[in-house]
Amino acid sequence: MKEMLLSGGDDTKISEDWIKAHKKTEALYIPWALWAQDTPDSRFSRAKLFWKDKFDIRLVGIHSKKEVENKHRAIHDAEMIIVGDGSIHTLMRSLEEEGLMHALREAILDGKGFIGIGAGATLASPTIFTTFEPLLFSIRSFEALDIFPVQIAPHYYDDRHNESTPTPREFLTRYYDHNESPYPVLGIPPNSSLLFSRGQVQSYGENPLTYFYKEMYSPEIQIAQFGPNSDLTSLFPPEYYKI
Repeated sequence: MKEMLLSGGDDTKISEDWIKAHKKTEALYIPWALWAQDTPDSRFSRAKLFWKDKFDIRLVGIHSKKEVENKHRAIHDAEMIIVGDGSIHTLMRSLEEEGLMHALREAILDGKGFIGIGAGATLASPTIFTTFEPLLFSIRSFEALDIFPVQIAPHYYDDRHNESTPTPREFLTRYYDHNESPYPVLGIPPNSSLLFSRGQVQSYGENPLTYFYKEMYSPEIQIAQFGPNSDLTSLFPPEYYKI
């Protein structure tokens, strides 16, 4: 059974109940979703303090030569895996260069506890086509982990920040315009999460999740919203959240 928490991008708002229920004392942390000013060490140091102080979980950085001799083995042996927020493109590039995409996917499908925050949540999607981050360099593939057939779009918001930039809703409309067989898309605001646990899928947080989809033989994009603590299990076929 998959046990996942996908956050819209703010790890201070994630579900404490979900994490504490899993009673994990250690987690493997992947700090490769880097912005230009970041390093794996700086990103890991901040995360290490947060997870220890808030949840009493000790993080092991997958980038650490001192603590990790074999990255594939570390993924296989981890109690839980956490992928932090940042750039999905630098995250994908690092995972591809290290040859870890398959190992990470298999670990999650086998029931390994997984927390994806922001870019880490996008990683669980079939592709990264619905990220709001512009691509500034080449990557080998736009295919993500494909854990279930729904695109996760973290950092989602409905209001317009400026006139020159399309809103996420307008951006996702273009995704449907340019793809003949688009996946449904679930927009998750920064202070909200999607929880997979015990065969159930539930929204959590302060703001609603926004679901985009097309019905068969209809050209129109359908949009639905789900408030906090909504049951979203029906959106995900059973084979995608049960072993």
